[in-house]
Amino acid sequence: MKDSECESGVCLEADGICAEESQVVFLSSQGGDTGNCEREMPCRTLAFGLDKIGGTRRVLRLEGGGQFPLTQKVDLGKSVYIDGTGNAIGLNAVGPVFRIIAPQIDITLSHVTLGATSGSVIDQQSSNLRLLDVRAVGTVQVTNATLDVRDSELESGFACTSGTASVHTTNLGGRSDSTNCALVVERSLFGDSNAGCLGASGGLITIENNLIVQTISSTDAMAVQNAVAGSTVRFNTFVNTTSTPGDGQALFCDATVDATSNIIAYRSAHPMGFPSGQFCASTFTLFDTVAVAQHTAGEGNVVADEANFFLDRLSGDFHLGASSPAKQAADPTLTVQIDFDGASRPQPAGTTSDIGAFEAP
Repeated sequence: MKDSECESGVCLEADGICAEESQVVFLSSQGGDTGNCEREMPCRTLAFGLDKIGGTRRVLRLEGGGQFPLTQKVDLGKSVYIDGTGNAIGLNAVGPVFRIIAPQIDITLSHVTLGATSGSVIDQQSSNLRLLDVRAVGTVQVTNATLDVRDSELESGFACTSGTASVHTTNLGGRSDSTNCALVVERSLFGDSNAGCLGASGGLITIENNLIVQTISSTDAMAVQNAVAGSTVRFNTFVNTTSTPGDGQALFCDATVDATSNIIAYRSAHPMGFPSGQFCASTFTLFDTVAVAQHTAGEGNVVADEANFFLDRLSGDFHLGASSPAKQAADPTLTVQIDFDGASRPQPAGTTSDIGAFEAP
């Protein structure tokens, strides 16, 4: 559903419904802070508009395609759905842009860019936060809270402590961290980070159908440990694009994590890391020939020439090549039904799925 399909011109895509015009507080970068912030006379600033939120008015609509600068952080103490329609908030602010100060409230940010010159863009505690099609320049930070991110770009990643974080179809830059959170990251792209792209410890952790791309041979990509039983890292593609083999770790994990059906094309002699005597169970995984036997032993694991893994490694197309040894070689007991692109697994139906983030047609 789109805005044009709604009589009010405001579609709440995260809910899949149209907002009634009476529910909406309208802001515009060309508006003025007078009146009741209605469509014909929109207001200008977030602070003025948020004062109008309450009762049946629960939606803050930003229009005008401009920027909404901030001189200080915005405290959110009541539930609100902020629909940005491509507008930007706080690009030159010192973070956080938003600080959520009331427990058990629901905050949705949709189609908006959030920016901070330093610090986090959102600091949230004990509430529910949804991000849909959001570009965040600073870290999204949640504590004892619920975070749901979809179709977004978090340039500095996220940080979750003692809460719940679900991240889907999102580009993740910088380093993300999760401590004692129920964590799901799926169908997302982890970009280059000198400090590693994800550190997760504690809680039930599911890392599935992701593409992890690093460009420095010594970079360690992902660490997952001390997890709740049932935690898994599966159907991911780890790639280091450096032309010179190095010794960075693609995945550091311990015995609490089931690591299976991943491609680890990391050009590293030691791509798997683990605490002494606490090996994570790496099975049905495809390794390149740079990895030493210490790391590649395990049920169903395959070691092969990386030249045949992908359609076009040099151009960054990590879909499977025609003769890829990843084809129909994943753990046959798994029932993951889609891949990174949303294509069905396995193909053809009734066969075994392919290893890695992409299922070959």
